[in-house]
Order: sequence, then C-alpha cells, then structure tokens
Amino acid sequence: MPFHVLLREEDSRVFLLLNGGDVPKGRSLSVVCVGPSAAAGEAELYTMAVSGGAPGALSLSASGSVPRVRQWVRYPTGGFLFVPDAYWRASGGSVSVTVHVKKPPPPELEEDTTAA
Repeated sequence: MPFHVLLREEDSRVFLLLNGGDVPKGRSLSVVCVGPSAAAGEAELYTMAVSGGAPGALSLSASGSVPRVRQWVRYPTGGFLFVPDAYWRASGGSVSVTVHVKKPPPPELEEDTTAA
C-alpha cells in the first residue's frame, strides 16, 4: 500500500496519507495520525481534495476527524475518499492531493446557534 508521510512542523506530529488499492474499481485515500490517543477536545479535523490534471476537471473531496493510531496494524476502514479508476485514467494516471489538518476552534469561540 503506497503512502506518504506528512510531518507537521509546529508539533512534529506524524500523519500518513494512505493510498489503498483495495477497493473494487478505484482507490481509497485516507489520513491517520500516528501517536498517542487524543485527549478530550484534542480531535483534529482534516479536509482532503483530489483534482485532475486538466483545468476545470472535476474535484473530489472529503473531510472529517483525523483517526489516531498508536501503531500501524492495518488499513483503517472507518472513512476514506473513494477515487474511481476512471478518474485516475482521465487525469493521465496522475492527480493532485491536498490535505489540510487543523485543530477545531475552542468551544467558547464556536458560534452559538441555539434559539433564545
């Protein structure tokens, strides 16, 4: 299974961008963080976007909480972005993958949407 290692400079946290070829008719892309379990309120969020080579080409994206694992055991199956084989072929076998990982805002900074 091909993957890329992403190292966040500010805290040396290690993230893996996983490229699984185990899905029929496509590939599964996912992000995991390798390290200690997150404490309450420490969950991190990711946004992943995949774009083809041609300008104006269809873009695929996914977002969610970054799963944390203490050690690598197996490919995570909880959530992934499915990229069809046809998308890879239409892009000449090469796509651009962008991953943004961020900490959610503190609860006191989130907008209160409850009615008074």
